[in-house]
Amino acid sequence: MDRDTKRKVAEAYDALGGRIYDLRYAEEQESKYRLLLERIRPEAADVVLDVGCGTGLLLRRL
Repeated sequence: MDRDTKRKVAEAYDALGGRIYDLRYAEEQESKYRLLLERIRPEAADVVLDVGCGTGLLLRRL
């Protein structure tokens, strides 16, 4: 694969990768997010650090 093709593949993945992952796995991840949120019980004034934890689905719920 030449350099230009590699770049185009990487750009396409960057543009679609997260959305495809979310479409495929969001339902499976939902039960984990629910359990986590029940355990930590974040409040509106809490500060939460989300460090490289996926595509942002959990962060949206915080």
